[in-house]
Amino acid sequence: MPNPIDELRQQRALLQQHLNWLDRKIAELDSTPEPNQLSDEPSKTISTEKISQTLPQITSKPEDPDNIEKFISKYTHSQTDIDRLKLGCIGFFVGAALLFLFILFGLPYLIG
Repeated sequence: MPNPIDELRQQRALLQQHLNWLDRKIAELDSTPEPNQLSDEPSKTISTEKISQTLPQITSKPEDPDNIEKFISKYTHSQTDIDRLKLGCIGFFVGAALLFLFILFGLPYLIG
């Protein structure tokens, strides 16, 4: 079984080759090639400077506890809602069972 990290590196290299191919095709259509982007070799290292520039900076403070309680209450249900849902499921099951029994026994009796 291949090593997962090697497989990921291989997939990254293939993606980099595809991106380079796309850059070449775009450059051909634009007729203004960018020399840095036309390399066939995938980049071996990624600078931490590039990574830190692309990561989002978290500058907001935590939300107000009152807002969190409103959010939680919006997506939680009371016990009466859950009981009504259970009752509806039981009713649906009983109705489906009665329909099945009617189709199985009652309908042939009415037709024949």
